[in-house]
Amino acid sequence: MGRKIYLGLLIVLLLSVVLISGCLRPEGQVTEERYALGESVTSGNMEVKVSEYVITSTIMRPDEPLEANRKVNAGPEEVFLILHVSIKNIGAQEEKVGVAQSVPGMRRGFGLEYKGERVPWFQLDTKFTIPGRDGAYSPFFAEAHDVASLSPGQSVDGWIVFVLPHDFEPEYATFEIINDYQETFRWKLS
Repeated sequence: MGRKIYLGLLIVLLLSVVLISGCLRPEGQVTEERYALGESVTSGNMEVKVSEYVITSTIMRPDEPLEANRKVNAGPEEVFLILHVSIKNIGAQEEKVGVAQSVPGMRRGFGLEYKGERVPWFQLDTKFTIPGRDGAYSPFFAEAHDVASLSPGQSVDGWIVFVLPHDFEPEYATFEIINDYQETFRWKLS
């Protein structure tokens, strides 16, 4: 009997040390740390990175069948903020993509906070271009739509678009990702 109590106390003590040292993160933890653009964050076997952003007032959708719908302009007092996001499986086995599907005040676990207000992302389902820049941009959700999991080394990436006031100041913006474990990771834009 005494041996069982001793083992039980030893297990409780070891778990306490592990939790206090931060080796195990409880679900729902919000990190107060704000990561810099280009900085990767690892959660389990998934590496998440927000690498750059572009600000523009016009987006072109070259694959749009109707010519009149190919050019998308922000409103007269608005601009588009376009962020590049990637998620990569760095583990040895297949993993879920891991972005929360439904979070109050956010769509698909992605969000932008600007001057204390939440900004929803702008829906784009097809590749787009930006006048004055080379290449086509793939919307993140179009790329990740059918991807439930990633094999080892596989990644998914794309661009997320937000509509903001024309006098947008990056130093007041924070991009957030909430994963399936309700962990929140934040990137500052300046």
